[in-house]
This record gives sequence, structure tokens and C-alpha cells, in this order.
Amino acid sequence: MSMLTTFSEAAYLLARFCPPSFSGPHAGRAWERTIASALRLAGGMAVQEPGGLTLFGTHSASGLAHELDGACARDAVTLVVEAKAVANGPTKNDVCCFDRKTFDLYVARVRAGRAGAHHRLLVSSTPLREDLRSYCYLYGIVCIDP
Repeated sequence: MSMLTTFSEAAYLLARFCPPSFSGPHAGRAWERTIASALRLAGGMAVQEPGGLTLFGTHSASGLAHELDGACARDAVTLVVEAKAVANGPTKNDVCCFDRKTFDLYVARVRAGRAGAHHRLLVSSTPLREDLRSYCYLYGIVCIDP
């Protein structure tokens, strides 16, 4: 199985059967760490934990620091993940911000001559709204939710 397939399956199962509790100030961070464990299981040669401000040491094309919830890479394939544990689901701002910051990092990869697939995945512990799901599909963001 590919790294993308392995991660997607693990993240879906976590969202479906092990959703986080929404109580407490650290629920979102706990979900990010849970999803990072799925990145490690996906078989990436390099795994970036939550809170990184670069993509494996590469700054964005714009120069802005973008916090990432996780990433993994193997060979020429990179997965960049946004993990959301919000009771009412991710917002339009959450999705649009993820879209733009990962595009900024993708442009930096291209400028640096790094070839290969750059997959963007939004992993939500709650279902996404249909309009946000449409936006994700339109702009090449893989949605994973229960």
C-alpha cells in the first residue's frame, strides 16, 4: 500500500472510532498528536510532528512561517496534514488558511527543485460541511472525516 493510502485509512479509522473529547483546553493538540502517530505508521522516512513552522526545514515561498500539524515524506512523496478537532467541524477560515499555507510551501518546494507528489490532507474528527468538502475537492485537498 502507498504511504497516502496507509495514512488515509489510519486517519479515517481514528476519526470514526477514536474521536477526541472536546473538553479541556488541549483537545486540539491531543488530536494533532494522535494524527501524527498515524503519520509515523504510514511509513514515511521523515515525519514532522505538530507545531513545525517549515516543511522539513524548507521555508515557505513568501517567507511567512506557517504552522503545520504534521507531515511525512518518503522518496518523492510528501503528505502535509491539518488535524481539526472542533465540535462543530472545521470552518471556512480553517480550510482556506490550510489551502493557502500549503500552496505557499508547495511553491517553495518547486522553486527548490524538489520533484514529486505533494498531497494535502485535512483530517477532521467531526464531519465536514458539504460546501467545505466541495472546496477541498476543487483545490486538491483530501478530506478525511468520520
